[in-house]
Amino acid sequence: MAQLKSTINPPSDSLVLSHYQNGITIQIPIWYLHRNGHELEDKIKNTFPSLKKFQKSTLKMEIVNRVIDDLPEFIPTDIVDLFQSIQNS
Repeated sequence: MAQLKSTINPPSDSLVLSHYQNGITIQIPIWYLHRNGHELEDKIKNTFPSLKKFQKSTLKMEIVNRVIDDLPEFIPTDIVDLFQSIQNS
């Protein structure tokens, strides 16, 4: 995260708690959560060039498939709550 932070140079180091399905709570920088997704993806790939081998859609799908299929305990509870509220609407 430090390498990415130095690339982005955020104005603040403020953190927010993020809760996961496995009960773990971690602090994530607000600058990371509020960054435009496309811009963040480009910054991540520039910071970690080995990820450039993935096409945009390929990298996203690989991340989603791995987390949802293989590691559902690492899904943030906010995402689960959002999908449940949509389902219940």
